[in-house]
Amino acid sequence: LKGEIILPAAWAVKCKRQILMREVCKWKAHLSLGGHEMIPGKHHDEMHAPALSWMTISLFLCPCLKHGWESRQAVIMLACPQADVPRPTCMELPQGINFPELDQNKHCLQILKNVCGGKDSGRTWCSHLKSGLESLNFSNYWILEFFHQILKGFQFV
Repeated sequence: LKGEIILPAAWAVKCKRQILMREVCKWKAHLSLGGHEMIPGKHHDEMHAPALSWMTISLFLCPCLKHGWESRQAVIMLACPQADVPRPTCMELPQGINFPELDQNKHCLQILKNVCGGKDSGRTWCSHLKSGLESLNFSNYWILEFFHQILKGFQFV
């Protein structure tokens, strides 16, 4: 895309070790976007995304334990890359990507799906998840009802 600001790319590398022997058993890496160079208004408008602390999680789990309610855990693999990016974004070719026909000074990657590292990546994923749940007829009502039932059982002094 002509005239676009090309954002940096960064590899995040982690080594997994066997617990007892401390020997490296595998390496993992993922590519991140250099969100520190994103410009408000050009690359994103809002950055806020909800997050849960352990205190919030325990607020949900304690009543489950007390009343014998069932709780479930959801693990969402590759959460960020499922959402489309809201605006055109370009990233430099990451180190280690070597194709003879690609020149680091002339070519870049156009980001089509959400990538970790962007200032708005969390918000983009959260909006994607919310719209997906709403398409399945989930609503915020059950959350409000849940808190109402929990707070009925507490005595505030």
